[in-house]
This record gives sequence, C-alpha cells and structure tokens, in this order.
Amino acid sequence: MHGLTRSDDNFDRWLAGRGIKNGLTSRRPFRALMAELGDTELVVEAARGKIGNGLGYIVATETRVILVGQAVRALASESTVESIELDSISAVVLVEGMFQSTLTLTTSSGDVTVDNMTSGAARMAAALRNATVAVTNDIRVEVDPEAEKRCPYCAEVIKAAAVKCRFCGEFL
Repeated sequence: MHGLTRSDDNFDRWLAGRGIKNGLTSRRPFRALMAELGDTELVVEAARGKIGNGLGYIVATETRVILVGQAVRALASESTVESIELDSISAVVLVEGMFQSTLTLTTSSGDVTVDNMTSGAARMAAALRNATVAVTNDIRVEVDPEAEKRCPYCAEVIKAAAVKCRFCGEFL
C-alpha cells in the first residue's frame, strides 16, 4: 500500500497539499490529528471537510480512518477525534456537487458524513474503496447523476460524472 509516515521528510508538505495545515485557526485539530497518528502508521490519503459543525479532517491509514473535528465557534474547545477501523466500513458513497462534495461512510455503528469537501473527495473515496475491497466486497462509490461541476480547463458547467468536457474537449 502506498503512503507516508510521520517520519517521512515531506509528510507535512504532503498533508498541506491536501488542505491539512498547522495554521492559526486549525492548530488544535492539527495537533489532535498528530497525537492520534502513530509514528510508523502509514497514511494513505487525507482531505479537509466539515465534520459535525465545523472544520474537519479525514485521514485514511492502512488500517483505519481518522476523523478530527473542531467546532468553528468553539476554537478554544478540544478537538473531537473518532477512529473507524476499515473492516467496519460497508459502503463509501460520494456525492459530488458543483463546488463541493459529500463523502458518507456506512459503518456497523451508523453513517459518518464529511461535508463541504472542496477537493480531495474523489481521491479519498478511491483510497477507501481500494483499502476496504480486501476486507469486504460490499463497497460502492456513487456520483449523483444530476450533480454538476466546473471544467478545470474552460470553467463551463458540466456533469460531475463527465470524463471529457463537451465544451473544450479536454479529458478530466
């Protein structure tokens, strides 16, 4: 399985490229994530979104998914951390919108949703699907057929499931 550990030299830069930064408003959730991650735990994918009612991170490792949330109006409060074992995930549902996506994980204890994912949702869904396929075959990734997005090449509005832009002809 491909990924990085905390001891890799470019680990922090890799996380920052996925929206997970140690910034002013995200310092507590970042620290909570680093405290939760083991030094040798292999991180496969990471993304930023809304978990609960505020800023959140979803991080997939080789064995589990870590969700870190921080209420926007309660930055003084502690971050919430939830860990879900990969073998407890029975479905991964991705709904892509024009500007943001929603990722829902169906687990044995209920659904977990990460909203307002502006980037990385498709990467995360694919990583979770690939990581859990060895554990269970009941994984599905869905894209709402009516969802739309903007073409990254010409900025025209196209269907989210499109693989080629009908306006400029570029493959997505």
